[in-house]
Amino acid sequence: MSRKIFLALFLLITLLTSKSLAEDAPPKFPAQTITSELEMEVFAGENGVLPGVGETPGTIKIPQCERRVFYLKGLNEKNVEAYKKEVRRLQIRSVIIQTITNAQLRTYASAGLFTNLTSLDLHECSELKDITPLAKLQKLTSLSLCYCTSLKDITTLAALPKLTRLNLGGCKEIEEIQPLAWLPNLEHLGLSGCKKISSFYPISAHKKLATLSLTIPNNDLSFLRNLPQLEGLYFAECPKLDNLTVLTRFKKLKWVEFWNCKLVTDAMTDGLKKKLPKGCKVRASAPRTLPSPYYLKEDP
Repeated sequence: MSRKIFLALFLLITLLTSKSLAEDAPPKFPAQTITSELEMEVFAGENGVLPGVGETPGTIKIPQCERRVFYLKGLNEKNVEAYKKEVRRLQIRSVIIQTITNAQLRTYASAGLFTNLTSLDLHECSELKDITPLAKLQKLTSLSLCYCTSLKDITTLAALPKLTRLNLGGCKEIEEIQPLAWLPNLEHLGLSGCKKISSFYPISAHKKLATLSLTIPNNDLSFLRNLPQLEGLYFAECPKLDNLTVLTRFKKLKWVEFWNCKLVTDAMTDGLKKKLPKGCKVRASAPRTLPSPYYLKEDP
């Protein structure tokens, strides 16, 4: 009888001890797994730049999520709450959404899907005209609206002063870029394919601007004179451009590229290279393929 009592006491003490140790031990967080029904794809990109190769969806640990880009390809008005839950649970900061409509953008923004994002990519949203819901995204540092071919009014962008990276490449209806004057922290700006812009002076005072991609309709590069800190320039489809003298003023240039600029000859680029900082890459490429404003050109 005493043996049974001893065993019972031993088991009780062991149970209580193990329970106490379990309570004192740090909690073990289960691996965060992307819900397959939500059709998220994960890219190994950083800072909101759309990478060329995707990763297979799988188990993603929370610390990794802030450095990755999530493509919410199955998002719609019916499952926005489920997506919002996953975005918050995984502490996602960078998101890609394609072919979004004006109504969907209002719905997603109102639902709080974008609240904590620092990077948002809405490329190829051809129906998107109204971006006013983005004004509340005060944490955004990177925004891509490239190939939003119906977008014309970008006034809302003036409300996003933390932006350091902005891509409007391929937004062919944009004519006025005055709102960009209110974005003093811009470092990388893509305006290639925006053929209706008549004046680029709103960006002439951006002292932090390092790389610039653009399409100019004339031969006037005087607006670049106040940007001596530029490190990279990408000119796409500039039919009248042939005076490159202003570029010789830049002492920090690392690369210059001309894509389908018909008047820029090899002789001109060879002469320019001799006047630019040592090691600066200069290239003129023919229109073999369409330029890709899906990313901000930061390196030739």
